[in-house]
Amino acid sequence: MNTTRFRLLVPDERKPRRIAATLHGNVGAQSLVIALPGLLETQESFDGLIHNICSEHRVLTFDWVGRGQSDWLEDSSRYRMSLYLKDLGLIYSFAQGLVSGAGERLGAGAGDRSELGPGITMLGTSMGGLVALAFAGMRPE
Repeated sequence: MNTTRFRLLVPDERKPRRIAATLHGNVGAQSLVIALPGLLETQESFDGLIHNICSEHRVLTFDWVGRGQSDWLEDSSRYRMSLYLKDLGLIYSFAQGLVSGAGERLGAGAGDRSELGPGITMLGTSMGGLVALAFAGMRPE
């Protein structure tokens, strides 16, 4: 199983920040699962799942801003659904690049696309599931 830890740079109106992420699994897999942790969880919450599905899928895990190894915000009032959705949009764009082959080199995202791409599944627990539902609802196509 291949595992690559990295940090995605997130542009922010106050100062850039980084989201800690890990890409697991079969590099040749055509499908990718984005695992979204709950409010009090980190990407390690999905370790058991990863070992069960990584032979057939790639799995992208991450820590929400203010959790785990991701950067924290100085102003706690900024932790809102809108911020989580914005961050998920960046993570999703990166995932699209991985599935299409444009992001094989870490950091080479696919740009902003409005459609949900084939081969990408979102799996969330607790708050992660709610963010995934809201994100999908914003992209009805």
